[in-house]
Amino acid sequence: MKFILRSALTPIQRDITLYALALTAVSYQFLLYYKFESINIELNLYRDSFIFGLISTFFLSSFFMYIYLIVKREKRPLKVYLNYSLLPFKHWNETLNFLFLSISVSIIFSVYTSVKYSIPEIIPFYLDPYLVELDQFIFWGFSAWKITHSIFSTPLATGVINFFYNIWFFIIWIFLISFMCCVKHNQIRKQVILSFLLCWIINGNIAALLFSSVGPCFYDLAYETSSPYTELMLLLKQQNTFLIEQDSLFRVWALTLQDVLWESYTNRTSGIGKGISALPSMHVSMTCLIAIAVYSLNKNWGILAWLYALIIMIGSVHLGWHYAADGIVAVLLTSAIWYFVKRYTTKTNEFK
Repeated sequence: MKFILRSALTPIQRDITLYALALTAVSYQFLLYYKFESINIELNLYRDSFIFGLISTFFLSSFFMYIYLIVKREKRPLKVYLNYSLLPFKHWNETLNFLFLSISVSIIFSVYTSVKYSIPEIIPFYLDPYLVELDQFIFWGFSAWKITHSIFSTPLATGVINFFYNIWFFIIWIFLISFMCCVKHNQIRKQVILSFLLCWIINGNIAALLFSSVGPCFYDLAYETSSPYTELMLLLKQQNTFLIEQDSLFRVWALTLQDVLWESYTNRTSGIGKGISALPSMHVSMTCLIAIAVYSLNKNWGILAWLYALIIMIGSVHLGWHYAADGIVAVLLTSAIWYFVKRYTTKTNEFK
């Protein structure tokens, strides 16, 4: 019995910092709730999504593993496949820890969304006019979106950019699950997961609160003054109409999601992915983190990851979600988080 308990606790003790971070996030939300009672506490917001995602990922990875073995012409593909399928049961303590860690991550995501949804209740949106001026200062009097649309001027280009912007959700999921499973490489695993979670807490909540802003697509709805982005939103709608008329596979899907988010904001309905915040951009933050982590392991794959991060940074401006400054600040904050977490994990490994 003692051996079983010790085996179960070993991976949990290894990841105790990650569990402590989840507890800190929960405490942070309760503190905000105590100060601002309008904040909703929904710690199980992502529970069902995580369960579905984990089950789907397991079966899909098993399927592709079997296809890979066949293509590889493995002599005994079924035997190798069964050995692969039995790994979660063979290493039951790691599987148990993986499930506990998944719950912790889902809680942090729930805290992130709950706080993000409540940002205007805590600090009303105020920063956008200054971000407009900052963008024009950075680009010598030009708006960043005019530069991206002069380079990627066709409706198809916008649709393709939007496609890459949308698959971001699947890419960060694969990234997270892959490193959660990478238990043989403890330091990089811990560094990646800790940085990943801190980005959501520091960038997604704390910085988003301090720099409360809505982004270009909501500017005319949130402020009484005329929007500098009316032309951009009209252009995106025209491009979307053209893609529909041409029966293209691509659309400017951002327009639909922007309507959903604003309707959620005005009706005060919470839910997965709800809430409005511009600075810093979490799309850019996450792809920047992925690029840094992948590049540290493999430079060739890292270059592809940085190219994807660049597409996301361009898309964040091109589709009206963000100001250029949102992406720049996200890169700076994410890089700082990675650096300090790396120092922390290196030092803790030295003492072991």
